[in-house]
Amino acid sequence: MTSTPEPSAKLRSDAQANYERILAAATEVIDRDGPDAPLTTIAAEAEVGIGTLYRRFPTREDLIEAVYRHRIITLCDSTTDILAAELTPHAALHTWMARYVDLLIINRAVPDAIRHLLASNSEFRNETKNNLGDAIEVFLNAGRQTRTIRQDVHSLDILRALTGIAYISQSRSHAQHPIMLIADGLRPRAEDDGAPGS
Repeated sequence: MTSTPEPSAKLRSDAQANYERILAAATEVIDRDGPDAPLTTIAAEAEVGIGTLYRRFPTREDLIEAVYRHRIITLCDSTTDILAAELTPHAALHTWMARYVDLLIINRAVPDAIRHLLASNSEFRNETKNNLGDAIEVFLNAGRQTRTIRQDVHSLDILRALTGIAYISQSRSHAQHPIMLIADGLRPRAEDDGAPGS
């Protein structure tokens, strides 16, 4: 005999399900229609009432921030899978860098809607920078151990370079060569004991 869930537990479960549906719908609608898409459209595609959407995300900025944070976290959580799929940490980092720049280019309009959060010393900005830096460090540490990445590289240097590439690139194809140049610059130098590249 199965027990009936406590009402409070069911409410928490329903609320979480609503949150996930809204976030998934918002991601799809923003990709399709841009960050100024009607919130009523997002609520309809999430199959929730507009009141439910506003309870979870009181402002458009709150919703866009959640979408952007989710995308960053998903990318940062991909490090283990990328390392397992590529032959070397250097190759894995190259793949991750391309995905990060792709994310910035594809979602170029999204940060504009939350520019005040990214430009200020906000918790959101610091969290984003720390998550991205930690993800890059995973590759750097693996590369240092296998001597496929030079020893003197810092994650924030890479992050600044990639963000700059995304800012000036008109498309993914425009970014490919600059990313390759950065990847080449990450290979061990002769003075690093002549370690092999990827």
